[in-house]
Amino acid sequence: MIRSMMSFTKLPLSFWGYALETAARLLNIGPSKTVAQTPYQIWHGKPVSYKYLRVCGSPAYVKRLVGDKLDSRSSLCRFIGYLKETTGYYFYNPSEQKVFVSRNVVFLERGFPTDTQRDQLLFEESSEAPQSNAGTSSVPTISTDNVPILRKWLEAMKSKIDSMSSNQVWTLVDRPKGVRPVGCKWVYKRKIGADAEVTTFKARLVAKGYTQRPRVNFEETFSPLFMAKSIRIKLAIAAWYDYEIWQMDVKTAFLNGFVKEEIYMDQLEGFTVVGEEQKVCHLQRSIYGLKQASRSWNIRFDEVIRGYDFVKNDFDLCVYKKNLGEVSYILGIKIFKDRSKRILGMTQNSYVEKVLKMFKMEHSKRGFLLMKHGVKLSKKQSPKIDEELKRMLDIPYASAVGSIQYAAQCTRPDIA
Repeated sequence: MIRSMMSFTKLPLSFWGYALETAARLLNIGPSKTVAQTPYQIWHGKPVSYKYLRVCGSPAYVKRLVGDKLDSRSSLCRFIGYLKETTGYYFYNPSEQKVFVSRNVVFLERGFPTDTQRDQLLFEESSEAPQSNAGTSSVPTISTDNVPILRKWLEAMKSKIDSMSSNQVWTLVDRPKGVRPVGCKWVYKRKIGADAEVTTFKARLVAKGYTQRPRVNFEETFSPLFMAKSIRIKLAIAAWYDYEIWQMDVKTAFLNGFVKEEIYMDQLEGFTVVGEEQKVCHLQRSIYGLKQASRSWNIRFDEVIRGYDFVKNDFDLCVYKKNLGEVSYILGIKIFKDRSKRILGMTQNSYVEKVLKMFKMEHSKRGFLLMKHGVKLSKKQSPKIDEELKRMLDIPYASAVGSIQYAAQCTRPDIA
């Protein structure tokens, strides 16, 4: 499907990520052979609306929000994808070589217009979204059912901007000559609790770290990662001695790290400072998405925690003696405790169910492993001919094994 989209749209191969997300959306809202309902209806509990769907790669006139009075009120762009949680579309402007989000648009799904047709398309100078002419699709509207969710995302975005402002993450400066600023974008995520319910709507402003260049705006990137066995050891100690277990979370942790390199970032679209649109952000602190973000945070955390006489573990560099609050859910693991029986347990039921749904095996039956114990795998058993290689491209073997290994490492050693 992705290959067909890229071939039909004639877009550069660098847009394959948008084609992938679009293909995933279409598969989720389409009928399935295994179940009577669509995956979307099973997950959200309501039927999906198809009125917002558009032809991938189709041209469209997108209304401009800024500009002089004599400037054109619209730009000819290409539709490349959908927003995940809100009503809107991703567009690519070839003249400016930028990707942006908009809803004020008229689609031309019959092909690019000629110069004559372009002159005939008139846009009103009001603040309302342009209305469609005959032969074009109507402008999508926001359903009232999505308003509460949209409000939560907007609150999350405002909270993030306020946090960055209070932390003085950047200062606006004139763009230095010869400097290529790093881009930025929003990433949205719903935080799931121990019982698989949505507890928090999180909006994260991230830098496009893939545009950074080594020895120009980043050097070292290594940052230590926790060991799963460290958590098991601590829980075992707590169960044996009947200790209390607490946890805490550092909000916007990466913003506490400082950057040593000179890094400049474009202003966030929709949050540009009036009168200073041409300036760029000179980063004073680390930001999510940077190559060195996790390392900067780890260095800052280590400096601060050592100032309170905390000692780092020699074998696990992420382990300190620290009050984390009474624990119930951590890293996808639900922790339960029966103090009367002095029992403390760990379970990953929600994670396992999520993995089963990911690989469409939620309705599978229990059974023994098909593979014998002690079997040694080697590269000699890998696909060799083109037909085998092509067939394995559609089988998510590595993803499935990795998902199972995480469960085996944390709570299910019996399937290791």
